[in-house]
Amino acid sequence: MNVRVKSQPIVIPTLSVISIKCDKHDVCVTCSIPRKDLTEIPWGHPKGFKCKPCAWKEHELEKAEALSKMSKFYDEWNYDSLDQMTCPYCDYEFDGSHDYYESDEEEVECGRCDNKFTVTAIPSVTFTTARIEHKDSK
Repeated sequence: MNVRVKSQPIVIPTLSVISIKCDKHDVCVTCSIPRKDLTEIPWGHPKGFKCKPCAWKEHELEKAEALSKMSKFYDEWNYDSLDQMTCPYCDYEFDGSHDYYESDEEEVECGRCDNKFTVTAIPSVTFTTARIEHKDSK
């Protein structure tokens, strides 16, 4: 006995990304300069892009604000044996400090204040002990 099963095609919907660009919306999120008028590669931004001059101005403002909050008196002991790598100029705490765990001494440039400093990873060893229960030998 031959049984013939009629097969029907399975249709799987696909999502396609359509990128529509228009001069009205393809502009710097800060100054609204159109992308086509840029002379340098823009910086990415969650809402589009930021032109390099605007990104630089924003960076310089953040840098000035951070440096203005710093004490005039530097005490190296404030930056000794910290859990996070911290810039000794502007107090910026770095993400990814673990990248320097095997570093004896390395020069780093702060992404916020642009100052250079050295970082030394200091390994620390801790111990855990526990009692061993002894059986009486009778």
